Formats: sequence, C-alpha cells, structure tokens
Amino acid sequence: MNSALFSAPNMQALAATCRPAAQWLSHMSPDISPLLAAMGKNSHGMTDLQLPDGRYLFDAAPPAVCYGKWIPDSAHRKDSGPAADRHNLARSATVVIGCNVGYGLVHLIDNTPDTHKILLLEPDAAMLALCLSQSDFSPFIRSGKLTVLPPDRTVVHDIIRRLDVQYLFGSIHLRADLPSQQISPLYAEWANIVHGMMDSFGLEMLTLRKVQDTMVSNELANFRTALRNGSLNPLENMLRGLPALIVGAGPSLESNGPVIAPHTADAVITTSLQALPACRKAGIKPHFCLAIDWGEVMTAVYNRLDNEWAADIPLIYSTKTRHEVVARYPGPALPLWTVGGLATFIGGSGDLVLEAGSNVNVAIVRLLYWAGVRRFTLLGQDLGWKGDRSHASGHHATMLRSHQAARDIDGNPIRTDNKFLAAARELEQDFRIHTDIEAYNIYGGGLPIHGAANITAQDALDNNLLQARGASLDKLRLALQQAMIPCNQPAWEPREEQWRSSLRHVQRRLEKLLRKAARNHDDITATLRQVHAFLRQDPLYLPYLYNEIMDIAGMGLGRLRYGPADLKAFKDIVRRVLHKVRHMDSVLCTPAHDSCVPVSAASSASGGSVRPQAQTL
Repeated sequence: MNSALFSAPNMQALAATCRPAAQWLSHMSPDISPLLAAMGKNSHGMTDLQLPDGRYLFDAAPPAVCYGKWIPDSAHRKDSGPAADRHNLARSATVVIGCNVGYGLVHLIDNTPDTHKILLLEPDAAMLALCLSQSDFSPFIRSGKLTVLPPDRTVVHDIIRRLDVQYLFGSIHLRADLPSQQISPLYAEWANIVHGMMDSFGLEMLTLRKVQDTMVSNELANFRTALRNGSLNPLENMLRGLPALIVGAGPSLESNGPVIAPHTADAVITTSLQALPACRKAGIKPHFCLAIDWGEVMTAVYNRLDNEWAADIPLIYSTKTRHEVVARYPGPALPLWTVGGLATFIGGSGDLVLEAGSNVNVAIVRLLYWAGVRRFTLLGQDLGWKGDRSHASGHHATMLRSHQAARDIDGNPIRTDNKFLAAARELEQDFRIHTDIEAYNIYGGGLPIHGAANITAQDALDNNLLQARGASLDKLRLALQQAMIPCNQPAWEPREEQWRSSLRHVQRRLEKLLRKAARNHDDITATLRQVHAFLRQDPLYLPYLYNEIMDIAGMGLGRLRYGPADLKAFKDIVRRVLHKVRHMDSVLCTPAHDSCVPVSAASSASGGSVRPQAQTL
C-alpha cells in the first residue's frame, strides 16, 4: 500500500486556515485506503491513480501536457519571463476544479510567485484526502497562497468575492482539471457553477469600481432621513403563511396581469418602483414597492407615475438610492440597509442588512424570505425581449437593446442581456439554497428561471397559489406601521484630524524610501501594506474608501520595482481619502438636531459593532 505521509501536516494546516474545508472533510470522514491501493506506475512511469477500468488518469497525456498551458509560456518559470508577465502573475489568482493526485497543484505552486493565489475546489472528499496525503502543501496553505474550498456554493461564492484585488489588478483564471473529469461528472458540473459565479462577480466588480463612490454618497445623503423614516426590523418572520406575487415589468405582464389582478386578495403583492406605472396599467396595486438602483435614471419613473394612485403604497428604498428619488415619492418611505454600505457598522446583530444582489426582483425575493414568505409566484419576469420590447408599456425602458442570445423553454432563440442573465442566476441560486421555498413562474416567454415551475396564469388560480395558509394581510399592515417609528440619531467621533496626521507622516516616510527605491523595495512594500491595513481599520468609513483601499492594495501587491510615479499616485490617494473622511465626518459626526445620541468610539447607540479606537501609522 502507498504511503499517506503528508496527511497529518496538511490536515493541521487546513484546520488552522481553511476551516470550512477542514470541517467538510471531517464530516465526510473519507476512507482513502482503496485509493492508496489503486496507486501505481502508469505507462509514462509516473505515480498515478488506476481507474476501475484499468486505465490510469495520465495514460492519455502526462502532467506536462495537461498543465503546461495553465501558466503563460513567457512566465512559466519563477526566474524567467518578461517582467510584465511575472508582475501580472504575482497579482493574479487561479481557481482549480479537481486535484487528482496533485500534479496540477504542484505545477502551479512551483511556477507562480508567492503572492499568486490558488483556490482549489475538489468535490470528492476521498480524492482531496488522497491528494493531501501525497505532497506537503502545508507551507502554502498556512501562508494563504493555497486555499482549499468545500463543494458548498455559499462558501465558494464568498471566497471568490474576496478576489477583488486580483480581479482589478491582475487576472483570475479558471482551470478545470481534465484528468479529474474521467472520475466523475461532478468536476464538469462544478466548473460550470464556478464559471457562472465568476461571470457574476466580474459584472459586480465592474459596477462596484465605477459606482461605489456614488452609492455611498447617496447613502450619506439619505442617512439622517433614513433613520427618521424608521426600520424594517418589525417585518422579520411576520409574513409566514402568506403567499407573495412578485410583479416584474416584462412584456408578458400586459397579457397575464389582467387575468391575475382580480384574484390577489390574500397575497403580498410587491414590485419595483420602476414597474409601478406598468402595474397601474395591468390593474394590479402592490402593497409596497422596492427601489435599489442608484442611478439618476430612476427619476424617469415620475414622468409616468400616477402620484395619487401611489400615495398609499409604501416605498422600501435602498439607502444607496438617490436622495431625490426618495424625496419625490408621493407615499410613505422606509429605508433598506444593504451589504457594502454604512450598515456594515451601524447595523446591530438583530438588524436587517440585506445582500440585495444585482436586480431589484432578486432583492424582493430575499427581503420577503427574511420576512417569512415561502411561496413565491413570479409575474412578468421575462428577463428578455419579446419582439423589439424588453418591458411592458408604462415602464421607462420599453425599448432597450439586447446584447446576448439565449433560449426559451421550448429551445427557441431569444434575446437578453448580461444583467438579466445575472438576475436569473441569482434567483436560481436562491431557490436551490432555500429548499423550503415554493417558486412558480407565470411564464410568458423569455428566459427560463430554473427552480421556479413554469405555469400559466390560469394554473396559478386553479392551484390556489395566491391564497394564504392560515394567515392574514393584517400582519403585513401592522408590521409596516411599526416599521415607520423613527430610530435614534447617533453622532460619532470624527476621524479627519487624526487620519490627516498619520497619513502625512507615512507620506514623508515613503518620500525618503523612494529616493533609493531599489534598495528599499521590501520596506516600501511593507509600508504600503501598513497603509492598506490603516485604511481598513474603521468599518464605518471603509465602504466609502473602497476605491482608495483597492488602489493601495494594487500598489503593494507583487510589485517588482517602485519609482517617482508611485509617490505621485500615493499622494493622490491620500488627498482623496482625506476629502472623503472630511465629508463623512460632516454627516456622521455632527448632530442633526437635539435628538441625536452621541456615540463614543467604544459603543454604538444602535447596538451595532463596537467601533475600534483610531489607529495611527
């Protein structure tokens, strides 16, 4: 029997730094003795795993052929290749699906710089345990160069989203291990899943990089008003037993909406702010609407909205929505705090801070699930074009142009776009994760949403999908009334003076180090990493400083040399940081009126996270 010499050190490193993977392996308790017994020499004379049919994994092609293209030829060796290629590799990451006996991992580790991130997803617990028994990966696991992931969609999604620096300043490569795909179809399935996650992440990063400043600026403009408007916390789990009808503004709303409208007395009816005029035309009146979009285009809804009709429909608005959109709304408004904004700090352990996703209807599903709804019926969620129209009449975007080809449920070609595709993927993922959800889609053409049963409007009525189960809409009305009670108005201690002093000090230090940049390379890198940690110290200010934090991370990651241009770039970042800190101080640290509650650095009036004492450089 072959040796499992490296199992213990690798498992110890895994337990210390990759806890989800270690817990998964512990839970699975794989027996690798049959795999060890199947290890032998293949036709190339290499140690290999024999498959049940007698073939070895690498009989068809040796590892050099399988993995030679995983790294660009010009950057294949650590000590060779153009500087630009080596620099890019140092700032990049590789996601690997399948490890077999470890040849691919060893190849990546040996031929990439220390700062290159490697993420391994091995869906077969026994194969992972076998790989970890054959080579000593523990130094790379402990250093963070190698991260092992369990086959858990939530964990994988979360880890991929942490590759923001690599996405912005390098590349993220997905490598599906072809030899492993001889073992099971799981490997190809997970490669497709991760490919979809990476596509969504890329779209999110492109948006975030461009508009994070705008979104947090909107949140600052809304901050005091949002606290006066109240909190959604009273809605938590209050809607159990109630069905939900989520109305989109796809072209099929015009035909299916009037069929459904007379039969919605028991259902929680929701839609987006943008879709309110289309709902009005279809004869459907929602119990509330939702706005999450941050852009100025949102104001276009008021060109079509019947203000008198909407006056008793509450607007639940993301605090990242433009202040003008909220101010013009004719009815009551309630704030929704979302991930990536000020609520990272302000929200307490019991407060709702929603991961809103990339689409308003995704946000509605997540909000209603948190509120207790388990049966969802989608209406007008076409996520594609019907003829030359992407939306029902009444919506301000009825004539958008398409960018992507897709197929409907009958296999016919349709037109859609990347945002619609991302929304479908997120809805499908939520329906898979939450196994207690019943989801139905009144399908009227367009992009199918897997996990939601395709039905007709008459099917929804015949099967009583919009009837409550021992619950009343009075629960919703009472919860909304309670939600409109104003919150405390906290005021925090300012940061600008202390931060200005620290950043000016470190700027002078960098000026000295950069005079002899080659000699001081390591000290410059260490200083930039200290600044990166300094800018991330305060969770209340971190969201608004996102772009500056990313820029500093990019300056300090995998750099081969520094020069005078880096000092200019650093000074520009410092200028932007101090400008933003001054603006945040003016909003968050100045009481708006007598009801403001002072919040010290060691406490939070809202019960949120304890704000750390300010650090210096």
